[in-house]
Amino acid sequence: MAERSEWSAHQIKTLRYQLGWSQADMARRLGCTLQCIMNWEEGADLPEADQSKRLDQLRFTAGHHGRKLGRLPIAEKHMGERSLAQIRDEELDLLSEDEGLPV
Repeated sequence: MAERSEWSAHQIKTLRYQLGWSQADMARRLGCTLQCIMNWEEGADLPEADQSKRLDQLRFTAGHHGRKLGRLPIAEKHMGERSLAQIRDEELDLLSEDEGLPV
């Protein structure tokens, strides 16, 4: 049987909100199904060890790039070969304005 994580339903939902992601966004980025995310957030199931490690990485990233992560879809659309850390907040502000999104 696969090892289960220490993540609670509340922690998973809180992280997703901090990232500004929908449940579908989180599922896509973790490589799991939407139903998986829904089950985790309802407390009906827990992430397996590999998914838990990915959640840990997301939590770390959220702490360092939280403002950018809330606008990750716009950043992904325009970042090309650069990493998220290489995109300046000012660039995202301009891109968000161009897309009609709140800054």
